[in-house]
Amino acid sequence: MAPRIYKLNFTTAVRFGSDAGGAGLVGERMTFRADTLFSALFHALMASGDGQAQQLTEAAQQGRFRMSDAMPFRGDVLYFPRPVSQRMEEPTAKPAPKPQKHISYKKMKHLKEKAASAAAAQPVPDMEDPARRKLFKQVQYVTLGEVPAYLRGTAEPNPVSFGESFAETRVNLRDDVQSKPYRVSGFRFAEGCGLYVIVHADDEARALFEEGLTRLSYEGLGGKASSGWGKFAWMASEADEAIKAALDAAEAPVQMLLTTALPADDELDAVIESDVTAYMLVRRGGFVRSAEAPSVRKRTVWLMGPGATFDRRFAGQLMNVGENLPHPVWRYAYGMFLGVRV
Repeated sequence: MAPRIYKLNFTTAVRFGSDAGGAGLVGERMTFRADTLFSALFHALMASGDGQAQQLTEAAQQGRFRMSDAMPFRGDVLYFPRPVSQRMEEPTAKPAPKPQKHISYKKMKHLKEKAASAAAAQPVPDMEDPARRKLFKQVQYVTLGEVPAYLRGTAEPNPVSFGESFAETRVNLRDDVQSKPYRVSGFRFAEGCGLYVIVHADDEARALFEEGLTRLSYEGLGGKASSGWGKFAWMASEADEAIKAALDAAEAPVQMLLTTALPADDELDAVIESDVTAYMLVRRGGFVRSAEAPSVRKRTVWLMGPGATFDRRFAGQLMNVGENLPHPVWRYAYGMFLGVRV
């Protein structure tokens, strides 16, 4: 299963909601997470009615299909998440996450405390210069060659723009109802910029992925697809040798996460106890998309965000986040890693 790079060149504006949750259409991300894409692929393949969605699910459960979160590219240069273990901003206190179904509250509290203290535990460059500190805060993605320097604390900040956020006012018009203006925000990629995902898959799973991706390219990915947003053209290529080597480097001393993921129950203790471990938790919620359960919320979970660093890899899991429903509601939380030698 050679890794392949799938580039998405968006031809319209996009809207990928922020992780803060809540109602409203203001607040957006430039990228989307692997669980968002998996859900979109599942529903796109469901439309075929011939079991393709279940086949993709089984491929993921059997380890025959893995994918990264979406990451940006600019021209021929691919960018990766900035390592979390080299935090450039001071840690911000966050409310403790609620316990997850298969993880005790005590263990989740430990996860949150370790994540919040990750920044303070890591060496950082001299940040006395406010302008330099501001530059570091702007860096969210780095090149493959820059990753070791960020882990060592010797990196020089080099923020890169991939496009621009925007907000616009629209009017909700309905029969016999007074028109109501509302605000919606989105993102437009600059010329030559877009998003890519890394996919490990066997031939069968890759064909399913590409079928679903093709359908999404016409339907739109993300929010406001019904308004014509999120449309794209995609192209695939083999990963270059440097990326292949990093993806294969399972014995490297530092393993950087490329997905929004969570270790399985039997993996969690070993993963979080290492001195190398540093991560930020990401809240994932949302609504179930099902004719059998309209307007039903998914169970909220807290996952480890991309850029997290560990001393080992973990498999992760496919989580059922539906509650009291006649069918499972899957959240993709499998891991994909870059091995880094600092």
